Amino acid sequence: MLRILTFLIIYLISNCADAANFQLRDGTFMELNGKIVPGDVQKLQQQLIQVQNYWKTEFSEPELKGFNLSLDSDGGSIEEAILIGRLVRKNHGQTVVAFKSKCLSACVLIQVSGVHRSAIGKIGIHRPYFYNLENGLSSGQIRQKLDVLNSEIKTYLTDMDIPITLLDAMKSVMPESMRILNKEEIEHYGINGSDAVEDERDISEEAYRYGTISSEFRKRKINSERVCGSFARAIGDALMAYLDCNGAQLYGLTLIEFKNRRASIQSMCPSLSGSNRNACIREVMTKRQ
Repeated sequence: MLRILTFLIIYLISNCADAANFQLRDGTFMELNGKIVPGDVQKLQQQLIQVQNYWKTEFSEPELKGFNLSLDSDGGSIEEAILIGRLVRKNHGQTVVAFKSKCLSACVLIQVSGVHRSAIGKIGIHRPYFYNLENGLSSGQIRQKLDVLNSEIKTYLTDMDIPITLLDAMKSVMPESMRILNKEEIEHYGINGSDAVEDERDISEEAYRYGTISSEFRKRKINSERVCGSFARAIGDALMAYLDCNGAQLYGLTLIEFKNRRASIQSMCPSLSGSNRNACIREVMTKRQ
């Protein structure tokens, strides 16, 4: 009877432990659903080949410039989640836990790998544990393995620029339990947010596009948020009014000057496309008189 029960338990566990499913919904949008198990990182690598081909075909970009990864997982292998997370960060992936989705246990380590991260759904943590620990180890051997595992997680969180206090919070919850984080905790541990390196790169690229330097562009963004919301409400046609106001603020122009320059693009940049047209637009919009 005991052998039959043992067989049934093993059968049920094996049938519930389906590997994570990576689905590419369009050119750069991917979904991860299911349990994270060893070998899943190879699935992501295969999908990223298609994403890279999309960047080459659609944008003539020789390198993969980023992708979006939506997560809905109960967790699984810590070691595999770390491998997946490092691959996500290497390829400038953005992560999201959508409304009604969940990211529990090891899945959280993938979520924090995104260069930009959004967590609207359920985020749950507990103490990291071994996906498959061999039988017969002594207490000392298990302690040594736990120390190595915790050290790997700490190094990973540091590399992701995530507070290592997240690991302390994980370790305070038994593996059989799950602590669902509130909004403040999600913000505190960086599960929502952006990577500092990626933010600096994005700002520098935007600053170049708008003809200024990073620090000045940050000021312009703040001014746009302060000025354009009320401006759009006063005009009534909120969307177009906001776009005009925002464009003027980011270029550092008056609203009238912004509209005049935008209107001149058609005559100043005729028959141009791609990077040549972008360069011409930048010249028209950022030229100081």
